[in-house]
Amino acid sequence: MLEIVRDVYVTPLKAALSSNRAILSAANIQIIFSDILQILSLNRQFLGNLRDRLQDWGPAHCVGEIFIKFGSQLNTYTNFFNNYPVVLKTIEKCREMIPAFRAFLKRHDKTVVTKMLSLPELLLYPSRRFKEYVHLLYALRLHVPADHADRGDLTTAIDQIKKYKGYIDQMKQNIDMKDQLSDIQRTICGCPVRIVMYLLLLMLMDKTLYRWQKETCRCQISSHLLNACCVPGTAKLSHFTSVLSARMLYEKRHTWT
Repeated sequence: MLEIVRDVYVTPLKAALSSNRAILSAANIQIIFSDILQILSLNRQFLGNLRDRLQDWGPAHCVGEIFIKFGSQLNTYTNFFNNYPVVLKTIEKCREMIPAFRAFLKRHDKTVVTKMLSLPELLLYPSRRFKEYVHLLYALRLHVPADHADRGDLTTAIDQIKKYKGYIDQMKQNIDMKDQLSDIQRTICGCPVRIVMYLLLLMLMDKTLYRWQKETCRCQISSHLLNACCVPGTAKLSHFTSVLSARMLYEKRHTWT
């Protein structure tokens, strides 16, 4: 998938920049694509190491150490996920402000070549591989004798990749939550403050949506929101948004029984 990003998006954008018919500035290309290209380089190195090992494969050979080495370089992924919100904002800002880039995305997003995915979706796609890595490592260990030299490294690699997969899942949840809040803010822009607060209060009170089954907590949050609704002014909208953000974060971290 990352080769698609490189070939369909990065290469044409850099070519246009070099030919003085720039679609995006060099700075914006750097912001959007630098981290993902580093991930592509890391993955190609990882694949190359596995291929080299498999070419001379024998019963005594090991692959666990290759996965451990790969796991020690995952700060490249960390940098990408930390910067992903900025990448999204840059894409959207350039889409809105640069007609040539808007047309470029319209030509290339969600086509057969891009597997019917948009650029933001393609950028996130490699994170799915970690689940596959864990399944692969479990399958390998299942068929490795208990006294084989690779057994310990495979176990270490499983723990390492599983831990990082958990980190990625949490990062993606945080990104999704921020996207939801941004969508809400765009939707309510320009609406009367009291109407917005009342509608979102109803949404939050819907226990089928948020599974609020703790009566005391529900009453406590409702009290905060009702107080906000009773006082006019945009300052209360800011207060309400803070309460909403805290509520969504709490729902991400807790499972009600």
